[in-house]
Amino acid sequence: KGLPNDSHFDILDLPWNIGHQPAIKKGILHILNEYEGVTNVVVLDSDGEDDVSFITEILEYIDYDKVLVERGKRNEAWSFRILYRLYKILFKLVTGQSIGHGNFSMLSRRVALKVANTKWSHFGVFISKCRGSEKRLVCDRQARYSGSSKMNKTSLIMHGLMSLVEHADNIVVRLFKAIGAISLLVILLIFYALYHKFAGSSLPGWTSLIFIISGFSFLTLSSTVVLALLLINIKNSN
Repeated sequence: KGLPNDSHFDILDLPWNIGHQPAIKKGILHILNEYEGVTNVVVLDSDGEDDVSFITEILEYIDYDKVLVERGKRNEAWSFRILYRLYKILFKLVTGQSIGHGNFSMLSRRVALKVANTKWSHFGVFISKCRGSEKRLVCDRQARYSGSSKMNKTSLIMHGLMSLVEHADNIVVRLFKAIGAISLLVILLIFYALYHKFAGSSLPGWTSLIFIISGFSFLTLSSTVVLALLLINIKNSN
């Protein structure tokens, strides 16, 4: 409805289920390879939750390198919405960046080429990191055409972890800054405890408690760094 008379569709019949994110990349590759004069690529989910009629508004910003459609009102269960909100808060705390958009977007040919020729794990986060002029719009989520979403709580957590993979380098830097600050604080506490111990003014067991807390802090931070390095390894292996 409302499409030009010369509109047509290409349906890619993939031999097996390669996954949601790789399928987006396959589609973009197909467009760039088959249609040489394409200047912009619109990406959206086909389940009906991304409002197709909103594309007309997106096309008003065709001169931008990327148009990111942030999600407005949602139709999922309240438990899913709470978990998604917690994910957004965690993402902000860990990466220092905000995320409110999904796959619904429009890319210039330059950005689409970068998407097609670069390794990435999470489409939404990757395009938000691509340099270029950017416009953000808000569109309410619609009801699905039929069936139920396969994005349950487990898959949302896994999807969230893959979004962190895209910021693995940034996460490691932030972690090392945190380690430096906490390490300095722990060293100062140790010297403070030793000073009072030898001065005879320390409380019984206070010095031992500081050493235990220090050891636990270093163990926790070391484990977190290992996790961050693992994220980098996953990112580089994709």
